Amino acid sequence: MKQIATLLLFLLFSGFCVAQPPELPLYGASINVQGAYYKDLQDDLNRFVGEWKYEHVSDTLIIKIIKKEMQFIDYGYISVYEDFIVAEYRYIENGIEKINTLSNLLINHSTPFKYNIVANIIIKPVPNNPAVCPNCGPNDVMVKGPFSDPERDIFGYEPEVVLRHKIENGIEKIFLTMTIFGFKLPYADGTVSPYDFYNLPVGFYELIKQ
Repeated sequence: MKQIATLLLFLLFSGFCVAQPPELPLYGASINVQGAYYKDLQDDLNRFVGEWKYEHVSDTLIIKIIKKEMQFIDYGYISVYEDFIVAEYRYIENGIEKINTLSNLLINHSTPFKYNIVANIIIKPVPNNPAVCPNCGPNDVMVKGPFSDPERDIFGYEPEVVLRHKIENGIEKIFLTMTIFGFKLPYADGTVSPYDFYNLPVGFYELIKQ
């Protein structure tokens, strides 16, 4: 009986080990290994975690960022696990709140793409190619990904944010650049979105860690 129990434990442990997905670095990754875990091995995404604030006259932007580890992603042609940062935001313009999605961060969504900012494409300076990470110092890290405005759907637009982490004079900051790619297009029924802009204006924001 003892031998049977020992054998069962061995088989269970062996099966557990086999089931673990291989860990590969997220930075510089080509997503091409089925079932692999693309992990933030250098903790680059950790730099962005926290609450950040931009203020200019009567305009305020607050962004809260958390890290989501080992998220299952099915791309159709391949299924993998990846680390991400996800974020929500509150924007006040001329003293009037334009949008506030911060409460969405309290929900544990089954996919990171249910959040309004999601990013895990890591960019670092390359000494012989400064265009890879423009205006970056040697220790800076950038990350980029898609942006959403839950109140304004504009078909054809592909908004993107780039976040750059930097420490200046002992102050921890992120620089957010929001850009829109694509063109406004009609929906399948021929109608078009009534909006031309998102609640958060396209542009550059310097946010300080709170």
